[in-house]
Parts: sequence; C-alpha cells; structure tokens
Amino acid sequence: MTPREVFEGLYAFAEARPLPILLVAVLVPLLGIGMAWVGRGGRTDEDGRVIADVMVLVGVVQFVLAMTVAYVGAAFLERRLFDTDVMLLAAPWVWLALTVVGVRQVFPLSELASWRSLRAVIAFFAVAAVFLWLLSKFRGWGIFFLGSLAELAVLLVLGGLLIRQLYQRAFRRTA
Repeated sequence: MTPREVFEGLYAFAEARPLPILLVAVLVPLLGIGMAWVGRGGRTDEDGRVIADVMVLVGVVQFVLAMTVAYVGAAFLERRLFDTDVMLLAAPWVWLALTVVGVRQVFPLSELASWRSLRAVIAFFAVAAVFLWLLSKFRGWGIFFLGSLAELAVLLVLGGLLIRQLYQRAFRRTA
C-alpha cells in the first residue's frame, strides 16, 4: 500500500462522515474543558492545569495536522479545497476555537505552560521566516545601493541575536 493510497483512503473516510467529525470537534473540547473545570475544583488546581495544557496542545496539533492534510490534498492529490464539505473545513477551526475559549474560561492562558511555549515557538518561526525572506531578497552587490556593509552587519547581528533569544525561549529544556 502506497502513501497515496493511504491518504486517499483516509480522505474518502472523512468525506463520507462530515457530521460525526464535526460532532467530535465540538464534543472533545467540551469534554476536556469539563474535566479541567472539575480538576480545578480539587484541593489544588494542578490536575486542571495539566488537563488544560493537554487540551491546548491537542487542539493545536489537530489544527496543524488538518491544515497539512488540506495542503497535501490540494497540492499532490489534485483535490480542490472548495469542493470539500463545509463541515470538514470547519471542524479544525471549531475545535481550536472551542479549546482556546473554553480553557480561557477555566484558567488564564498566561498561566498555562503549553500556551507560553506555543507563543514562543510561533514567535521564533515567524521571526525566522521574516529573516529568511529578507535574506532571499539580498541580491549580492545590491546592498551597496541600499546602504553600507556596516548597516548590513548591524542588521544581521541584531537579527541573529533576536532569533537566538527566541530559539532559547521556545526550545530550552526545563528541568
């Protein structure tokens, strides 16, 4: 069985069941939020925080996977995004929105380690993408028409320090 056959089989499975997939996208976050609420009501709220952290991570991971599936379907399998059932397209967005809004009702997002880590990782990748885009616009000697080599060196050093700081914040190990 080839990866193409596996992907097409999974895609056909999802296309045949849009309503159950949307119901799962609604019920799983609600169940997780309820569990976090119950965990918060105990002697300590640590159980609720762990459940909320897991819910945020699961919501983000399922969203990234759904966007990857949509990209692969459009890019490699000649599937048109506008031909897909609206419920299938809405499911990852509904799941992520319900998760973030619901968890926010139970705990402030700034208190969750998964949210802080997610923000740091997103900031790192966004700055790295902008930095790579700027480097892709450099066409050799064109810097002499836009500024001096000293200005370029200062920008590269500052950009490198920013990326290093964001990398350490996003990916450092905590003991």
